[in-house]
Amino acid sequence: MGAASIGIVMLHAGGAPTSYAIANAAAAGAGLLLAALLLRIPRRAEGPLALAAALALLATASWGTEIEGVRRWVALPGAIQVQPALMLLPLLLAMYARREGDLWHAAAMLLAAVGIATQPDRSMAIAMALVAVAMWLTSRTRITLLVLGAAALSLVATWARPDPLAGVTFVEWVIADGWQAGPVRGAILSLGALAMLAPLLALPAASAEQRRAIIAFALCWGGLMLGSLIGPYPTPLLGYGASGIIGYFVSLIALRQSAPATKVD
Repeated sequence: MGAASIGIVMLHAGGAPTSYAIANAAAAGAGLLLAALLLRIPRRAEGPLALAAALALLATASWGTEIEGVRRWVALPGAIQVQPALMLLPLLLAMYARREGDLWHAAAMLLAAVGIATQPDRSMAIAMALVAVAMWLTSRTRITLLVLGAAALSLVATWARPDPLAGVTFVEWVIADGWQAGPVRGAILSLGALAMLAPLLALPAASAEQRRAIIAFALCWGGLMLGSLIGPYPTPLLGYGASGIIGYFVSLIALRQSAPATKVD
């Protein structure tokens, strides 16, 4: 919650419309509520739902809102636009890492790679590639190699196509603009970026699958922050935008400890 709070305060301090801070605060509440609901999903349903989420990314690339040839958004009633990849991909990556070797989650990664390449979205491709490399180094299986290859091709595809979109104030280039405004503002925003990983410090002793999820979580959000520094992509949690905030809180559920096995007498 710390990074989102810093983002809300800095939006207000930087002169953003009050509605931006309110929208981000509402997104944090929605993200926490959605995360609580997703925690109730039985483990056996996680794989099919991951596949459905990946199909949503493909659908966005085909039928989402188009801006200068780029399709990353879905229009909702009330002139609201959300970015499904920011909401879904972090959880998909963390769950793929957590469920190492599961065919449902591997298939979801392959479909998501195609969706990200088609949109295209370099920031998401960077995050996916970082997680795919880490998982392959952790467990060099055919599945992790296949996912790594798909993520690499997705990354290459996004860099092969020019990105015609310009940055939007208070959404993209937030940290860079903060440093231009002054060292204090820049330093606070940079600390806010690090605060995204603060929940990892509160975790108890991790199981093997939880450790993999932690690695994926850190690399995913670190990759998205890196993407926001090198291109016109949303600055997660610190900039205006509900999708990244919701996606952040939802992805936290992948860090939970595994339920203890039931003893059968």
